[in-house]
Amino acid sequence: MDTTHKVVICGAGSGAHVLAGLSSQRKNIETNILIIYKDKAEEWNKTSEYNPLKITVHDHKGDKKDVVCNKINVCKDPGLVIPGCDVIILTVPAYAHGVYLEAIKDYLPEGVTIIGLPGQPGFEFAVKQTLGKNAARKYTIASFESLPWACRVQEFGRHVNILGTKDNMTGAVSNCNSKGVDILQVMIGKYPKLKIKGDLLAMSLMSINSTLHPCIMFAKWNKWDECPLEEPPLFYQGIDKNAIRLLTDVSNEILGAAKTIQRMVKGVDVSSQVVHMYSWYLTSYPTCIEDPDTFLRAVATNRAYKGLIHPVVKTDDGGYVPDFDSRYLTEDIPYGLAPIKGICEIAGISTPNIDRVLAWCQTKMKKEYMVDGKMTGKDIASTRCPQNYGLQTIKELLF
Repeated sequence: MDTTHKVVICGAGSGAHVLAGLSSQRKNIETNILIIYKDKAEEWNKTSEYNPLKITVHDHKGDKKDVVCNKINVCKDPGLVIPGCDVIILTVPAYAHGVYLEAIKDYLPEGVTIIGLPGQPGFEFAVKQTLGKNAARKYTIASFESLPWACRVQEFGRHVNILGTKDNMTGAVSNCNSKGVDILQVMIGKYPKLKIKGDLLAMSLMSINSTLHPCIMFAKWNKWDECPLEEPPLFYQGIDKNAIRLLTDVSNEILGAAKTIQRMVKGVDVSSQVVHMYSWYLTSYPTCIEDPDTFLRAVATNRAYKGLIHPVVKTDDGGYVPDFDSRYLTEDIPYGLAPIKGICEIAGISTPNIDRVLAWCQTKMKKEYMVDGKMTGKDIASTRCPQNYGLQTIKELLF
């Protein structure tokens, strides 16, 4: 790649740390970070002035190495970094997508690629609402089903851990223009290998965290007796047969929705990238999974998940209770499972298992998204459900 490409990474979380750090190592990539919240950009610049960002990489063999990154331009003003850029990557929680899109929309160069990493369900609906109905003609929009890594910030602006790296990752892109995705591949390196195919709607259905997190939360806590636990339970490695059975049933419902939608549209690929979650694990983490023989073992023996615990709150007595205000519900329901349910509803698909999880989660969140199995609740306006955007047909769901 001989031409220098200007990229802007939006966000300040773990994914933004890793992506910016890796990108700073690449030739012909001008790496910028846009952080519009509070004084985080200034804090990052001060933190890294004398101590550049360090990435600790844990490989599939259990070994680790440190990568010291080059200096990165971190900015709060979109007017200073967005003009002239080739690729914009949103590595922020889904609830912040609209905020960033609104902040950058007046500075977007025509032809720029905007990537949701991950996009999360309804990403394409939010893009069209904020950037206008002509967004598909003016810009290239891409969405991926997850982050390339399991990662955690250790010290803001200074140190981030990569706990595991996927081998493969799927995404979709509008207008068949893969140039921006090719640049992203250079930024992240050899792995994961980015595989682009199908319509953006497929990525809304294939959003792994949107089903994985709420289902594990439901399976663990729906019969909880409200007695504090002595230790925080392991989130992934503590998964049991009930959780796997639920994940299988929910995954099958989504597969059924994809196949049904595929039969309803011609010339648009909605189903080829939507796979069962067990298959997704075997494709995404083949070198991290110690025992792939069953779905349960594939999740429980994934080294990328080592030691990760349920979101909990410590009580005054030193016990632990579930944190129902964690992002596993507050993000993965209104910007995840609820939009997936909304898409299935428009497609006329029955989803009893999704409904069961969604009903329990919204009760714990004190929200109302679904009423009598329909996405008509009073809090629907705070979601990315297609119903919130006035979308009523399969054709309207396609970007």
